[in-house]
Amino acid sequence: MEEILKQDKSKSHKEFEKLLSKDLENRKFREGEITTGTVEEIGKKFVFIDLGLKSSGAIPIEEFKLTKEMDKIAVGTKVDVLLEKIENRDGEIVISREKARRAKSWKRMEKAFENKEEVTGIILSKVKGGFAVSVDSCLCFLPGSQVDLRPLKNFDHLMKVPQTFECVKMD
Repeated sequence: MEEILKQDKSKSHKEFEKLLSKDLENRKFREGEITTGTVEEIGKKFVFIDLGLKSSGAIPIEEFKLTKEMDKIAVGTKVDVLLEKIENRDGEIVISREKARRAKSWKRMEKAFENKEEVTGIILSKVKGGFAVSVDSCLCFLPGSQVDLRPLKNFDHLMKVPQTFECVKMD
């Protein structure tokens, strides 16, 4: 396209080139990145999100129900989504609210780790060698040796209660 525009530099072509370049600068969509879209429609099975691309992306409504966001969204609401594919084999945009939430959560965990900040989490269950902890949608591991000075036989009082933790290792 650049070759065609370079060949014919009439005034109208220069104006068109400038407008096209400006438009393409505004459309910096890349697969794997989080972008903000607008809720266009809420159906029975899908929430349709407009990203400013040729068509809207559809997110299963369960992704909003699991996190109790259904009460917070309405037509016109801004929502962060992860752009998985600009166009799949059917020509559809593939986006995910849950993956965007997880990616943002992971970035917050990385920041807390780098700054040695405490985070709040909830112990979900006992696993081999320790506990599974949910910190802002990130599933973390809490070694059993880090729970108390002495091994605990009964840990029910710790379950499903918000507690503070410090991240000492990430991978």
